[in-house]
Formats: sequence, C-alpha cells, structure tokens
Amino acid sequence: MILKKRNLAVSIAAVLCSFSLIISTSPLHARAFAIKRKVSTGIDIMRSTESTPLLKMTNIWDEADLDTSNLKISLKKITVEPAVEGKTKNEKTVLTDRDYDALCRIVQAEAGHEDYKGKVLVANVVLNRYKSSIFPNTVYDVVTQTHYGSNGLVYQFSPAKPGCSFWYVSPSEETIKAVNKALNGTDYSQGALYFVARDKADPGNVSWFDRNLTKLFKHGNHEFFA
Repeated sequence: MILKKRNLAVSIAAVLCSFSLIISTSPLHARAFAIKRKVSTGIDIMRSTESTPLLKMTNIWDEADLDTSNLKISLKKITVEPAVEGKTKNEKTVLTDRDYDALCRIVQAEAGHEDYKGKVLVANVVLNRYKSSIFPNTVYDVVTQTHYGSNGLVYQFSPAKPGCSFWYVSPSEETIKAVNKALNGTDYSQGALYFVARDKADPGNVSWFDRNLTKLFKHGNHEFFA
C-alpha cells in the first residue's frame, strides 16, 4: 500500500509539474492559489499568489498526500489583434494643443488625397522626427523646420511655406482619426524619417533622396526613406 501510495503521488506530481509549466508560459494568468507539498520524487511544488512557480529540490520523502480542495484558477479573456504587415505598436504620444493642431494640419496638407493608411504613415514620419534627437523637439517646429540649401531657404515640409496649404487647411474626420491612431501607438513607418511624392517633387530634391537616403517602401504616391 505504501508503494502504491508513493507511485500515485509521483504520477500526481508529474501532472502538476506539467500543469505548472503550461500555466507559467501561457498568456493567461492563474491567480490566488498556493500549493506546497513534499512528495516522494523529492520535489516541492509551490505556487505563490502572484503565480510565480518555484520548483525546489529537497531530500524529504515523508509526505505524499496532496490536497487540492482550495485550488482556484482565474482566467482572463484576451483579445488578439490580427497581424498587419509592417505594423508595430508603440507607447501613446501626448502632445500640446499647438503640436496636435500642427500634426493634423500637415497630415491633411501632405496626405489629404492618400488613403487612411497613407495618412497614418505621414503622421508616423512626423512623430518619428519629433522623437529623434536630430530634429526639433516640438511637432510644430518639426513641421515648420527650414534650412539653407544651394537654392536658398528650404522647407522640410513644402506645404508649411508661407501662404501654402498647411496654414489654412481644415483636417478631415479621416485625417483626425489617422492622427489619433498614430498617437495611440500604431506605426507602419518602419522608422522612416522622410517621404516624397516623386512625380510632384522638385527633381533636385528627389535626386538628393536617392543619393543620400535608404528607400524603405512605397505606399500610395509617397516613397518612404530612412
């Protein structure tokens, strides 16, 4: 009888070890239970209230009983979002009212005729610059940034030139939704810091893109670079 009892305990312990490993590696969480019993295999099985498994070797062989009457398992339902090619999820970005307005305006001005994803992509690029140490530290300053080139003053975003669309455009509902999606962490950009509409841009600017940057992909009328 003692041998049978020990063999039964070994079988139960093996099952519980397997159960412990499955629970510990699952995305579902088991909570609010603890098991600690010495069994004839020489293994103590313990679960803490935080569901952290602990397997501890021991030389004690004197207990083989196992009481699971107080075992409680709580499982949380999780939602899995379908995978989208090139999509990552980042932390939310919080902007000032001025920066938020500038982001909505530049997305409308640059991508008003692009599809929804195209609008999110332009917002992604602006936010990538905003978060980069090599660009200004506000969205408004990113959008209105200039530098002097061989042909004089150059605007990083051409619609931000004085009198151009950035200054008077009204963002559509889709643009605002796309901006909010980007601010909430959706990023299709693969880290892009530049984009250009090749058929509409100055040939000299396009040539600079091709010579100095790495093309990542094209979406709609825009090519994206890093």
